[in-house]
Amino acid sequence: MKFLSLLGGAVLGAGILHTSAAFAAGGLADGAYDCGGGYTYRHMGTVDIRGGQFRYRPFDENTGGFASYSVDGSGIIHWGGHFGGLDDPPARIVDSKVEKFGFNVRYQGTPTGLINTMSCHAPGK
Repeated sequence: MKFLSLLGGAVLGAGILHTSAAFAAGGLADGAYDCGGGYTYRHMGTVDIRGGQFRYRPFDENTGGFASYSVDGSGIIHWGGHFGGLDDPPARIVDSKVEKFGFNVRYQGTPTGLINTMSCHAPGK
C-alpha cells in the first residue's frame, strides 16, 4: 500500500512538473495561432508564440519582432510589446484572456467605439 502511495505521489509530481515546464515560458503553447473576428469570422492575421514571446502578424505580414508576454493566475494575458495596429493610438487592447481554443484579444478602435474581439485559435483547435 505504501508503494502505491509513493507511486501516486511520483506520478502526480511528474504531472505538475511537466505542466509547469510546458507553460513556464509564457503560458501559451508554442505555435502559429490563427486569428479572426466578426460574425462571419474574418481572418485578421496570425500570432506566433515561441518560447515565452509573441509576434502578431496582421493579415500575415511580418511587421515586427518578437516581444515577451505573460499569463497571470486568472488567465489574463499581458502583452509586453506592440500588437500590430490593435494598439496604435487611439486604438487600444482592452484585455486578453486564455480560452480552451487559444485566446481572445478584446480591442477598441477609438475611446468611444465599440469593443471588438479577435479570437486566436491554437494549431489544431
